[in-house]
Amino acid sequence: MKRVLIVIIALIALSVNAQQQHSEYHRAKIHIESQSDLMILNNLGVPTDHGSLKFNTFIESDFSESEIELARLNGFQVDIIIHDVSTYYVEQNSKNQIRSEQNAICLNEASDYTTPTNFNVWPASNFGGFYTYSQVLQELDDMANLYPNLITAPADISNFTTVGNPDNGTSPSIGGNTIKWLKISDNPNASNEGEPQILYTSIHHAREPASLSQLLFFMWYLLENYDSDPEIQALVDNTELYLVPVVDPDGYL
Repeated sequence: MKRVLIVIIALIALSVNAQQQHSEYHRAKIHIESQSDLMILNNLGVPTDHGSLKFNTFIESDFSESEIELARLNGFQVDIIIHDVSTYYVEQNSKNQIRSEQNAICLNEASDYTTPTNFNVWPASNFGGFYTYSQVLQELDDMANLYPNLITAPADISNFTTVGNPDNGTSPSIGGNTIKWLKISDNPNASNEGEPQILYTSIHHAREPASLSQLLFFMWYLLENYDSDPEIQALVDNTELYLVPVVDPDGYL
């Protein structure tokens, strides 16, 4: 009997997981009355670690349809604030992109940093205007192929692989990923140059794509301007720059 019950629970969990992979997400407010309500939601599988929380009143965040239905089935009042946030974010980013282009015209003379040729400025429809994880991996390979004298090929920090729940709806899949590092220097493949070492990281948490874009911009800027900018030459020639662009690959996926 216990084995049958375990199988049933596993099938239900798989069913819920499959629904979440293809489910729309909505900005919703789940009403709560106490801290224990948050624990109940968390135990049900409704995420409570991100969002806007008003103590003993509500938690507002982006929830999947199955998570919203699960909360309602367990007696929670749920108010939909924004229907289909994916579409909403694309529309908002499109407006912001137009505004940014207009602002760039006004501020063009104030900027001393030319966008690197190889840095991709993605449209809003591409992951909200940011790099996907697959695109990041390709970007790092491109850097190593174009500038092998200045940057190492991406390598694994260790044999450690992430242990997130497998999700074939992402590319690559969640779980089984390694953490990549690179080094920028005038002798990038030297094991010990005896120079000051600097560590740059980004994506410590899931929802930090801007930090990643900033770091990739910086990396491309150093590589592309090394031959023409004495300040960059001094930095690269006299320091070892270690870079971990994605500290949390599963979270980013």
